[in-house]
Amino acid sequence: RPVVVPLPVGGGMSVSSPPQWLEVLIVEDHHQSRELLRLLLTVAGYRVIATSTVHDAVAHLNGQTHVLLDLNLLDGSGVDVLRSIRAQYPNTVVALTTAERDDSPLMAGAMLHHPQAVFQKPLDVNRLLGWLQTQW
Repeated sequence: RPVVVPLPVGGGMSVSSPPQWLEVLIVEDHHQSRELLRLLLTVAGYRVIATSTVHDAVAHLNGQTHVLLDLNLLDGSGVDVLRSIRAQYPNTVVALTTAERDDSPLMAGAMLHHPQAVFQKPLDVNRLLGWLQTQW
């Protein structure tokens, strides 16, 4: 499925630069989506680490300020990553990026760990960037 990214007329992004201490961990198994998010956030001024598996995400947890977390990953569930985040870094801001329905068992399990936001796929990147701006 192609990824459509609406950008403002003129191609510029109207996002102000985030503070230098902000770091976002992207956990997304779909290569193109992961790279698009990594590129957009890097251009917007965020420090970014992008991973694709539960194993890599947990291994890279080191106090990132924000995590964008897919729930369906190749080697397991994003709920496992969210559980690790809450145990090790409870103040980390987490947004789920998922195609899961609100009433799915996986979503119910994730909501027990209190993510700050849920973004349904396909992602509205302008909305996501706007939300990130409100989190610092």
